[in-house]
Amino acid sequence: MARIRALPPQYTKRFHPEDYFKPLKWENVFEVKHPIEIELGAGDGSFLIKYASKHPEINLLGIERLLGRMRKIDRDTHRAGVGNIQLFRIEAGYFLKYLAPAR
Repeated sequence: MARIRALPPQYTKRFHPEDYFKPLKWENVFEVKHPIEIELGAGDGSFLIKYASKHPEINLLGIERLLGRMRKIDRDTHRAGVGNIQLFRIEAGYFLKYLAPAR
């Protein structure tokens, strides 16, 4: 019989759009109005976290599809004390095609 484990606490803000079929409005993603940079395929988060800690004046959106990686990034972001990262669990191709705002 498989054990059911509770999800660990969530430290990093994870973004969930109101509508997955309309382009995002950046003001709904980040509370603080800073320039925004996106990392597609955040992987284990090591680059994202180092970059965020060196650039607190930039909001970073980490796009990752895999839940296990999201959890690791979440945990490591909390340990590093970085507050300018949001995570979004979605396929990068879908994000770019349907949700990324046009410039």
